[in-house]
Amino acid sequence: MPCDTNHTQSLEINQLFGIDPNEIQFPSIGFKTITKDKFGHQVILLQGYAPFNETKCPSCGGENMIKHGTSVATIRLLETNGYKTALRATKQRVLCKGCQHTALP
Repeated sequence: MPCDTNHTQSLEINQLFGIDPNEIQFPSIGFKTITKDKFGHQVILLQGYAPFNETKCPSCGGENMIKHGTSVATIRLLETNGYKTALRATKQRVLCKGCQHTALP
């Protein structure tokens, strides 16, 4: 059976940095770029996303949650091969249709 290289790379990144694959996942292509920070230093930027799992509202307990935009967090990781490394994770915001409370599950 052939191995899915991109899926394997994603799992290796999760294991290397101790990231739970259920919390942050990486797309099959284009998840790693090398960019520069505001001081001109090269940075390895990993771009992942938090999968959307329907949840109950933390405010009222209702189950009628809908997608309501996204939020992006950038987290500095340990240096890799002398490069600064960061994770940019996109999280799905949700809105409870019952009480209008928004949350990041």
